[in-house]
Amino acid sequence: MVRQITFKLWLVSLLFFLCSCSAALKKKEYNEKITCLNSPPSETAVLGKDEIQIRFQHGGHNDYLYASWKDKREKGNLYSHGLSEIVFLKKSHKFSKNSSLIPVQSCEKWKALLEQVKQRLAPEKAGYGVSIVLNYQELVLYRDEDNTVYLKKFKDIPSYIKVVGLLKENRIAAEIVKLLENEAASGSSRFLFRTDNIYHGGIAFVFIDTGKKQSIFLTTPYHPEYVFSPGSNPLVYMARWFYRSGIVTVVKNPVTTMYRLYCRLKHSAAVILTGSEKSKIKPLLASNARSMDLEEWENTLDRRFPKNKPFKGKVEFLIDGEKFFPRLIENLQNAEKSIWLRTYIFDNDDYAVKIADILKSKSQDIKVRVLADHMGCMSAAGSLPASPIPPEFEFPYDIFNYLKKDSKIKVRATTNPWFTADHNKSIIVDGNTAYLGGMNIGREYRYEWHDLMMEVKGPIVGRLKRDFKLAWSHAGPFGDLGYIVSGASSKKAELAEESPELYDIRPLYTKSGSSQIFDAQLEAIRNAKKYIYIQNPYFTENKILNELILARGRGVDVRVILPSTSNHGIMDSSNVVTTNVMIENGIRVYHYPNKSHIKAAIYDGWACLGTANFDALSLRINLETNLAFSNPAAVETLKEELFEKDFSVSREITIPVKVTFKDYLGEMISNQL
Repeated sequence: MVRQITFKLWLVSLLFFLCSCSAALKKKEYNEKITCLNSPPSETAVLGKDEIQIRFQHGGHNDYLYASWKDKREKGNLYSHGLSEIVFLKKSHKFSKNSSLIPVQSCEKWKALLEQVKQRLAPEKAGYGVSIVLNYQELVLYRDEDNTVYLKKFKDIPSYIKVVGLLKENRIAAEIVKLLENEAASGSSRFLFRTDNIYHGGIAFVFIDTGKKQSIFLTTPYHPEYVFSPGSNPLVYMARWFYRSGIVTVVKNPVTTMYRLYCRLKHSAAVILTGSEKSKIKPLLASNARSMDLEEWENTLDRRFPKNKPFKGKVEFLIDGEKFFPRLIENLQNAEKSIWLRTYIFDNDDYAVKIADILKSKSQDIKVRVLADHMGCMSAAGSLPASPIPPEFEFPYDIFNYLKKDSKIKVRATTNPWFTADHNKSIIVDGNTAYLGGMNIGREYRYEWHDLMMEVKGPIVGRLKRDFKLAWSHAGPFGDLGYIVSGASSKKAELAEESPELYDIRPLYTKSGSSQIFDAQLEAIRNAKKYIYIQNPYFTENKILNELILARGRGVDVRVILPSTSNHGIMDSSNVVTTNVMIENGIRVYHYPNKSHIKAAIYDGWACLGTANFDALSLRINLETNLAFSNPAAVETLKEELFEKDFSVSREITIPVKVTFKDYLGEMISNQL
């Protein structure tokens, strides 16, 4: 027996050693290639259709840098700009006959060109600057007191500089194209510049085609040591997850742990018994019927959910990280009393650390609480965002420890018995302003994904404070008893002073044993007479799909926006199958041209949006919060700012999409998720 154990330990050690050697060799090979980029590559490169290859000498033989891209020109925009990551090749890529040679311009010429752009785009007045997002990095282009133009990080600019606007990356790219158009008139219209950035995620080359008015930044790949950020070892995280969610939780939260198990088994059995059968109807032309009676509909919800009566409030829609995070950061920095942050994912990338540093600083003066889901943070730390991480950035080993270190932040993690999660994303500042929606704390949500948060004001914030208190207490040392001793109450919210600009907002929830978000939207579909607009990243709930098909059969205008690709491959498979079922039954399906993480819907003038996906976890099992309202002005704003814009930029699917066996298998599995 001892020999067997010894042999197994020796075998594990050997495998670990071999893996380490392999990683070291890859790291060495990568470093050698990156080092080669310090010196200029060969004077020419091969340019094909939306692809390029650059040859350089390495160790006495040729190596190749290859990149390809697609023209993702925004509607109505004359200029096209994009990013493409460089791939290292041992052999030359095969190009078509239409390929051509293109010279590589020196980095000195690139610097001179960039300096001209800086001078043209910088504010004219001294002491002013504009914010720039360049290669997913936040910088400031400003003019100092001596009238000298600089481009630096926010933290490095003088305190007297007043930032007065935002300059988008495509505007900078357009200015570069304009500067090169005169030079192109007397020669080639295509240019390839070498920069002096050799770090992972850095811009190593810039390709400009003035004829197509196109610019492409070619970036170097991630360093192998960043394939998993430090602290994201799967075995270590699984051990910690099992300890927290499998042992501590059972002791601390015995009642809710067993009840969640019962609810999960009940759901799984229901899916197996119900199957994935879908209705099929003959779609009718869009109905001219009047919309459902919203006053009667709200009364129906009052009767159906007597404990979820509406509160007065108002919402502002903050679409995409560009609108949400600057607003959030401003309010965090100006907070005077308290910050309560509840999120599914608090990532450990550079942008999440930026938010963490703000919270740590504020905790010296005001009360700051952070409640994050342990499983969500664990999974996020094990993967990298698509956009480049700054080369000097060091990942924290554990975001919970990082938040606590050298700060007065109170931090708690929600545990995950039976793989259930707290999927809420809500932030409450000074007790009077709340943010709620789909965005977690991390780089993807700031720069990469299409998503939505609501800024919420009015008495409804009191209800969200109550929800936070309950969740905070339950995650504390008292566990299940925390629901009793939390002292959370919504009376203050109900008695808060009203204002003419406020309107009724109804909170709806998902939690074990309660599926208000699911039930309310299912009933809304059944009552809709004129139109239904839905945007959601994951669509696996067959009951909702069946009701949408029946609504289309009544002549209701049903439109659904799905992402062209999501952050979960298995959900992509389900969306493919669902897309075909929808278009076969007359439902209009749109594929948004990026990763969309938005969870919003409008049913004949009643809006319901927040944190819940259209999958079983969000509609039946996890902790979720949506806000619903039928205020005409608010609903119309949501329709114009979100749905109509996204319909216009998305691709409508009019013929069936190819479905593979893998897609059908993925859909079967996703029905349980």
